[in-house]
Amino acid sequence: MLKNRLLIILSLLLLSWLSGRAQQVSVSARLDSNHIVIGDQLKLHLSVIADTNSTITIQDAKKWQLINCEVVESLPLNFASKDSKRIYNQDVIITSFDTGTAQILEIPVFVNDTVLAAKSSSLSFRVDSLPVFVDTSAAFKDIVLPMDGKDVEIVKPEKSGKNWLRVILLIVAILALIALAIFLLRKYLLPYWRKRKLEQMKALLKQNAGTVALNSLKGLKSKKLWQKGQVKDYYSELSMILRTYLDQQWDVNAKEMVTDEIMEAIDKLDLDDDLTKELYRFFVLSDLVKYAKEQPEVEAHEMSLKNAYNFVRVTDKQEHAKLAAEQAEKSKRRR
Repeated sequence: MLKNRLLIILSLLLLSWLSGRAQQVSVSARLDSNHIVIGDQLKLHLSVIADTNSTITIQDAKKWQLINCEVVESLPLNFASKDSKRIYNQDVIITSFDTGTAQILEIPVFVNDTVLAAKSSSLSFRVDSLPVFVDTSAAFKDIVLPMDGKDVEIVKPEKSGKNWLRVILLIVAILALIALAIFLLRKYLLPYWRKRKLEQMKALLKQNAGTVALNSLKGLKSKKLWQKGQVKDYYSELSMILRTYLDQQWDVNAKEMVTDEIMEAIDKLDLDDDLTKELYRFFVLSDLVKYAKEQPEVEAHEMSLKNAYNFVRVTDKQEHAKLAAEQAEKSKRRR
């Protein structure tokens, strides 16, 4: 009898261990900034790695436990399979309208909709108010008093209950106007301001995308990573330079995409076929070096950098030409 009980207990422990092994889940979350100005936005990057045979559910962002901040938008969930794992990625836009420290508490991930598999770590960021500038160069002015010999009439308030009613109505009216102003500000003005600021930032990044990428490529070349045997670091940094350039030039979120997703997005840009083919070859080679420990020939290192230079120079020149043509067309229409 005792022997049978031991066998049952051991069997249950073994099944529990195998179940845990079959549903290993890891969660990581990070913010793209640890400081914003009140009303501004930042992006939370959430990544989940699980077995392919597991059914993963990430808690809806609207149900997250947030302190001094709120969710603006949850971007679509992306996933990719690698070996026996499935990698889920999701970006969530966060904002805050109160100064101080904002927190995003642990984000739960469930298996089979109900079983808690893992939680992310808590995140925090700082929210500051807009700076106020005071002109200290202006001279102070004296307080003007009544002229000598001039009578000043003192008006005494009426002793009536109507005065209190007027004060109360005035306070209610002022509070109503303040509430209306806050509502209109948050509903119309702040979204418009954030949208315009984001458009201006994207336009500036696009204008300088080629220069930034070329300078980064020159810096990478000067490091001589592959000459020192740091081949994986060389391809990782070169890949990140090109992904950043794609993001700033065409708003392609290449940093969070796999190679096939990047190429699918680039196909919609109507670029030169030879340039896109060379870019595809590089990303495939980079993936092999980073994940399959491929060791390319020396000529491949130099050719990858040369092709990256050529891709950035040619496409940036084309985009500047398109922008100049659009501005000329707009100027022509105004006339």
